[in-house]
Amino acid sequence: MTATRAVTTDAAEHTPPGQLWRDFDRCYAAVAARDVRFDGQFITAVRTTGIYCRPSCPALTPRQGNVSFYPTSAAAQAAGFRACRRCLPDAVPGSPEWNLRADLAGRAMRLIGDGVIDREGVTGLARALGYSTRHLTRVLTAELGAGPIALARAHRAHAARLLIEHTPLPLTEVAFAAGFASVRQFNDTIRTVFGIAPARLRDAASGPARRGRGAPEPADSAPGTRVSVRLPFRRPFDAGGVLDYLAARAVPGVESVRTAAGDEQARYARTLRLPHGPAIVHAEPAAEHVRCTLRLTDVRDLGSAVARVRRLFDLDADPVAVDSALAADSALTPRVAATPGIRVPGTVDPHELVVRAVLGQQVSVASARSLAGRLARTLGTPLDDRPAEGGTAAEPDTLFPTMQAVAEHAATALRGPTRRIAALATVAEHLASGALEVHIGSDPQTVHRELTALPGIGTWTADYVLLRALGTPDILPVTDRALRTGAARLDLPEDPAGLSARAHRWRPWRSYAGMHLWRAALTPPPARQRACPAHRQPPLTPTPDRTTAMTIAFWATTGTPAGPFTAIVASDGAVLASGWTSEPDDLTTRISGSLLPGELRARHDLGPVTRAVRAYHAGELDAIDEIVVRQRSGEFLQQAWATLRDVPAGHPVSYSELATRAGRRPAVRAAAMACARNAAALFVPCHRVLRTGGSLGGFRWGVDVKRWLLEHERRNAATSHALQPHG
Repeated sequence: MTATRAVTTDAAEHTPPGQLWRDFDRCYAAVAARDVRFDGQFITAVRTTGIYCRPSCPALTPRQGNVSFYPTSAAAQAAGFRACRRCLPDAVPGSPEWNLRADLAGRAMRLIGDGVIDREGVTGLARALGYSTRHLTRVLTAELGAGPIALARAHRAHAARLLIEHTPLPLTEVAFAAGFASVRQFNDTIRTVFGIAPARLRDAASGPARRGRGAPEPADSAPGTRVSVRLPFRRPFDAGGVLDYLAARAVPGVESVRTAAGDEQARYARTLRLPHGPAIVHAEPAAEHVRCTLRLTDVRDLGSAVARVRRLFDLDADPVAVDSALAADSALTPRVAATPGIRVPGTVDPHELVVRAVLGQQVSVASARSLAGRLARTLGTPLDDRPAEGGTAAEPDTLFPTMQAVAEHAATALRGPTRRIAALATVAEHLASGALEVHIGSDPQTVHRELTALPGIGTWTADYVLLRALGTPDILPVTDRALRTGAARLDLPEDPAGLSARAHRWRPWRSYAGMHLWRAALTPPPARQRACPAHRQPPLTPTPDRTTAMTIAFWATTGTPAGPFTAIVASDGAVLASGWTSEPDDLTTRISGSLLPGELRARHDLGPVTRAVRAYHAGELDAIDEIVVRQRSGEFLQQAWATLRDVPAGHPVSYSELATRAGRRPAVRAAAMACARNAAALFVPCHRVLRTGGSLGGFRWGVDVKRWLLEHERRNAATSHALQPHG
């Protein structure tokens, strides 16, 4: 089997893009090896049985003379074959070809997967692509073996199977929800595609096999329809990297990321603005799939929602092809080995991504996230009767603003450079009016040209939109500062021209190479030790309560819903400094001179400290209480810091109350100074102090972070207290 797979891999170099299904020898070798890497890339049809399968189907390998290969399930259905109920060929990752191809066929397939034909017909699809229906049909038939109607029919059949197997909806409602024009058409299609009536398909899925794939969730009183499905992917899959990337950029209220803690899995949640109404999605990566739980206002949006989540997590990528190509460059070989299966996170809403890209121009990730959060709070649409989907992490409850709202009110909702706000309003107005079209079927070159033609929109913004909104796999934003920093750390050219020249050898996967460079920028090389500034080195002769072991400290960064959180701990585990940043240098200046370490060493995990941070953000508010903190200052500041650790979560105090509790009622300014000079944010919770009038006041790590922390504690304090013993 190993030898067979080697043959199929080598043959890849000789197969033109988009023509894999025409290479009979390579396809048959993949089928004989049951190579799961090819699932979704072509369809195997067996003429003696009239069934079509995925390449890795566990059934006996058919004889070569009895096999035909097709590019899509729609082409196999058009040829008279029905789907195999054993391997479920539609329940596989989508073909990576549609992400790689920017031609008419590839763009059309992405739009069909999003349900455009079901909503707007073939005419709407042709209009979105800028071609006549006749030309579109001719191209799709020639390239994919089926016209747009047949391709949409296959998409409806897949959506119908999900609804039949994973919801209790009556079959008549399933028919129309899946996009069929009539119940008769629905029944005929299910019988043709799956060789079984819809009712029998549901009966067959009601036993253990259904539970293995994910059964319907228990009924509840929340509005909408809840559907839970498993989204397969090609291994390896760097799920942790995707979640960390999304966590650092998560817009409060719109998105939330729960890191793994105890028995709880990592989870991403967000609101969705879908064609027929809003929805909430929760995605939990597992070993071989992503469990996707959707709360839909209208079940007609199921197919569109699933397609958007797949693009967000880049689940249709071919990681083996990407890793093999990038590892050929010696500078990237160690990075590929350390992070196999890296993904390029996409988006569920291209228009939202454009707005967030404009907000991110020439500012840090944290600043862009803060601006997007302010925009969502001010102009977003709150969801009514938001259900609690389980868990204790903050739940999203706001839809990102519409482009019309941003165009009309950006100037009043945001503060900052007038030029940036004007550029944001302009691009939002163009998106709202349709003058600028950015969707998954857009031509990348056209989008890039039209974006950069708008005032205030630069090359970086256009590149970023192509990278994440259109899912272009071969774009490298060489003007990005962090990306160039990562390149320098890997001994690659740092200047844009030199980096662009070197990147030619990474084609057609430069977007994935860029993710490795961004990751390198966040993780210093292990051999490089970071030293504190020379003027802050501790004295050579230690004081009685300080040992030479204290001159070495460790740091690590943890992704949280409020942003990346970094802590510096002494060799004995005591926290010396902490805050919402990814740079330890932002923290060293806050450590008392008598405690400042002479050397910092990076770690991936700080043991109890990292576990406490994750548990706190997952809702266990008291998880931070037992962490030892070490700070030094005057007597009152020391007392104020100790008092802060006794302020209960969910019950903030004023500066005057803090001064009183610390034993010096008139020292209100000193209490404020204690908060300002606090080096161990979170563990010494200075965010729980408000101004006398109840306003938030300042916070070293941003008012938006403080607001999120207070809301997080307000939501979870009742649960936390309810779990405490009473008596």
